[in-house]
Amino acid sequence: MNRHDKALLIDSLHEKFLGSQSAFLVSVEGLTVGQLQTLRKGVGQIGGSVQVAKNTLLRRAAQGVASAELLQPYFSQQLAIIFAPKDPLQIAKVIYEAARGIEKLALVAGTYEGGLLDRQQFEFLATLPSREQLLAQLCAVLQGPLSLFAFTLDRIAKKDSQESLQAGA
Repeated sequence: MNRHDKALLIDSLHEKFLGSQSAFLVSVEGLTVGQLQTLRKGVGQIGGSVQVAKNTLLRRAAQGVASAELLQPYFSQQLAIIFAPKDPLQIAKVIYEAARGIEKLALVAGTYEGGLLDRQQFEFLATLPSREQLLAQLCAVLQGPLSLFAFTLDRIAKKDSQESLQAGA
C-alpha cells in the first residue's frame, strides 16, 4: 500500500469514527477469511461496517475524535474495527452472537455514548432485550393493573345488576 492509499484509508477511517455512534474493536488473530466474511455480512445487514487496518493507521485516524481516542491504548494486536453508525445495540448483539460461534473472535474494547466499554459492559449491552421487547414488557406491566381494575368494575356491575333483579322479583 503506497502513501496515497494509506492517506485515503486514514481519511476514510476518520470519517467513519466521526459518523458512528459506537465503535467496537475485535481481535481477528487466527480467524479464517470465511469467519471474517460471516461477521462482515452480519454487521453489514444492520448498517454497520467492519474494517481491518494496521494499528498505526488506526491511531492516526482516531486523532481528533474523542471517543476514538479512548480506544488508542487497545491498538496493539491484529484488530478489526466495527463501526455502528445508527444502531449500536443491534450490532453489539451480532458481534456477541458471532463470538459465541467463532471461538477465536473476541471483543477487545468498544465505545458507546462517548464512554469506553470493557468486555463485561459489552456483554451486558449485547444481552439486553431489544427496544421492541422492552416496550412490550412495559405495556404488559402497565396493562396488568388496568385489566384488574376493569375486571373489578365488571364484577361490581354484575353484582349490582343481579341484586336489582332479585329485588325486583
